[in-house]
Amino acid sequence: MPNPSALLGLACALACSSVAVAHVPVPGFGELEGGYAKSGGTGEAQRRLAEAIPVGMGVGDAQAMLVGAGATCRSEHRAPDVRHCLFHQYSLADGAADDIRWAVRLDAPGGRVRTVSVDRSVDRHGPN
Repeated sequence: MPNPSALLGLACALACSSVAVAHVPVPGFGELEGGYAKSGGTGEAQRRLAEAIPVGMGVGDAQAMLVGAGATCRSEHRAPDVRHCLFHQYSLADGAADDIRWAVRLDAPGGRVRTVSVDRSVDRHGPN
């Protein structure tokens, strides 16, 4: 018969570990842009993505979360351990059309996320 204390300890360990990996949603385009407008940089986006996609997460799960938040993703042909995901939207402001892109790169050797990096770029079409 198993030791009741050992079973209680195992149950606690499982419950505590599930709290530690509680699901944090991937921010969508609007949230990424809002954080950028507030902070003036990509640091907030990097922090939020790192919370949502922790090191060691399966790359398929990470990609599914990004797609669920509105990104499109692809694998890199020459580097199958790398996934590129893109949040893309047009914005009309100040008489110009801005083509705004948030690029998220997942480095996932062995199918597990090792690093998540983010970059924002804007192509402006029209008056500056």
